[in-house]
Amino acid sequence: MTPTQLDQRTIPRHKAALKRNELSLPMAATIDGGILQHHHTHLDYGCGRGDDVRFLQAMGVRSRGYDPYYFPRIKKAADIVTLIYVLSTIETLMVRCEALISAYHLTRKTLVVSAITPAIDQSCGYCL
Repeated sequence: MTPTQLDQRTIPRHKAALKRNELSLPMAATIDGGILQHHHTHLDYGCGRGDDVRFLQAMGVRSRGYDPYYFPRIKKAADIVTLIYVLSTIETLMVRCEALISAYHLTRKTLVVSAITPAIDQSCGYCL
């Protein structure tokens, strides 16, 4: 699939939001690695159904979520901002860049980004 074909596909983003029974692996790694601690504020940018936020709140973390479909409220800055699998679900390169920049500007200390990426198209060396 060429980069243009990838940018032209239509994916209902909200359908990519998984229902979880435990923290996502990237969020668990963020905690295990000491990046997100109890004294930090946290924003899960693109939180989907908000499962990670609920698990973190149950653990005593001051966490809140933003998702354009499920939780379209005002985004507020936080010490730690996580952008987990969000870039993998956005259809166009420009909108992916906008999401990344927006998350970056809301970050006071650390921005954690996790994405599932397609294989690099060796014919052009371009990966979305």
